[in-house]
Amino acid sequence: MVLIESSTHIGYNTYKGGLGMLTSERHRYILEELNEKSSVKLTQLAEEMKVSESTVRRDLSALEDEGLLTRIHGGAQRKFNIAIEASMQEKEILNLDAKNRIAHAASLLVEDGDCLFIDAGTTTLAMIAHLGGYQDLLVVTNGISQADYLSQMNIETILLGGRVRPNTGAIVGETARQQLASYHCHKAFLGINGVDYRYGLTTPKWDEAVIKQQANKQSIQTFILADSTKFDKVTFTKVFDINEGIIITEHLSHEMKLRYEAVSNIKEVN
Repeated sequence: MVLIESSTHIGYNTYKGGLGMLTSERHRYILEELNEKSSVKLTQLAEEMKVSESTVRRDLSALEDEGLLTRIHGGAQRKFNIAIEASMQEKEILNLDAKNRIAHAASLLVEDGDCLFIDAGTTTLAMIAHLGGYQDLLVVTNGISQADYLSQMNIETILLGGRVRPNTGAIVGETARQQLASYHCHKAFLGINGVDYRYGLTTPKWDEAVIKQQANKQSIQTFILADSTKFDKVTFTKVFDINEGIIITEHLSHEMKLRYEAVSNIKEVN
């Protein structure tokens, strides 16, 4: 999983005319610009911070040595650090309150008689607990835990066939994709590992991305369930662009909301 640290953005006006900026202040400004824009130009940084281009080059070199950015021709870009995806057991105990609120909000979008695709994942699993009051639902899923929970609730369920991914309990592969391609759903509810305003919606495993992509194609509406810890993260495989579905999340910080509301459809829950 790729993690991009987020911090409060100071903004251009703080430093405008900022002669005599300390080295630490320049470094912080550069990192915050990268957090907002993903890449920065050397000439622009020099102009905004009122310093020479050689000073900015030294700053960029120092930050690259610390592993905080990658220098490119004429500037720098954010550095992505690949990490190992957490197991289902580890995910189940992370940010539980937010996941439950998101799951409940997602369940309110369901209607009697809906055909749903419910993705593998901990937040989508939490959503199932709220579906007991609906009538005549049909749920297609690639999650083994999801199928088991749905069957316990006497909800008609189709579990896709294919290869089981041990770390997530998701069923993947061409057999699963072809089976899903023969169905048509009213709504798809997808889990996601990374949400980034520039790089879109991402997941660590390409074969899980294929199933999510197919579910999006087969559904009239697609909802992405993602708590705030998934934002400003990029993982290995792009699923689709950030504006191709409605993102259901918890309350975002003002700075993060500004970055995302112009490029995506976000529904915040209380």
